[in-house]
Amino acid sequence: MNYNKTLSLFNGNDKRYTVDVPCIIILTKFSNDTAKAHFEKNTGLTLTPYSNGYKCQPKTFKQLTKIFVTYNFKTKYYNNYDYKNTLMLSFNK
Repeated sequence: MNYNKTLSLFNGNDKRYTVDVPCIIILTKFSNDTAKAHFEKNTGLTLTPYSNGYKCQPKTFKQLTKIFVTYNFKTKYYNNYDYKNTLMLSFNK
């Protein structure tokens, strides 16, 4: 098991399950291109336009950690029919 690419958790019935690195959706756009470039350089992620924000797929949990160490986002995790293993981020104002 590669611990950089999967995470092992327990469900409510005390059964172990694993999840891959979640997809990231940033719900709003950066204030300018410099801020977007700063995010991409610090995380190693490439942001693609999505709805009114951006979408990206981290390859490792290290990339995900860089997001939270560098930026202050509000987060909401979804793993359902509409958004499978998806982390929604919005700027904390």
